Amino acid sequence: MEIFEKFEIENIKKNRRICRINYTQKIFAGKWKITIIWFLKNEARRYSEIKKFLSNISQGSLTKQLRELEEDGIVGRKVYPEVPPRVEYFLTEKGKKLIPVLDTMEEFANFYIEEYIKNLNNRESTIKTEIKKRKILEVQIQKIMEFFETNDELTRLELEKLLNIKESRARDLLRYLVKNDMLQKIGATRNIRYIKTVGKKLSNENH
Repeated sequence: MEIFEKFEIENIKKNRRICRINYTQKIFAGKWKITIIWFLKNEARRYSEIKKFLSNISQGSLTKQLRELEEDGIVGRKVYPEVPPRVEYFLTEKGKKLIPVLDTMEEFANFYIEEYIKNLNNRESTIKTEIKKRKILEVQIQKIMEFFETNDELTRLELEKLLNIKESRARDLLRYLVKNDMLQKIGATRNIRYIKTVGKKLSNENH
């Protein structure tokens, strides 16, 4: 243990600037600590108020985060001699020195929050588009399945008419079905047809 502590002290001496940053990082480490400090910056709060504000945090996680902030001297706890007992959490003088750090973080966010929201919206739009495409594919495959209930072969032109789609989309769809071993391509260049693969059920599970 003594050797380890000596090594730590020597390491700190050699890398003072990095260690200072790491020390602050240690205080902030934890999913909720920064938000807890921010929530306490203007007034003391009861445990239930903090829990309600964070909403998604579990009781165990909140208790752990508050305990660690107390151990680091950032948060204090005051117990009132009441029945039932009332406990409030507040920023210590040491904790208050982190307020300018939080303000700087907020200023940074003000510059880039719009970009962040835009990226989120674009991601959401992409997901919605993919879901819409998948639903369209499901409907198209279902119609092809129904077609093969009364027909043995399918041509590209028949597929275009069946699904009311353009030639490029029909070619893409046929390539997809062949690639996933749901249809088999037969015939010469000018007489290409497609048949349902024996033992295979048409689906979009592999899409």
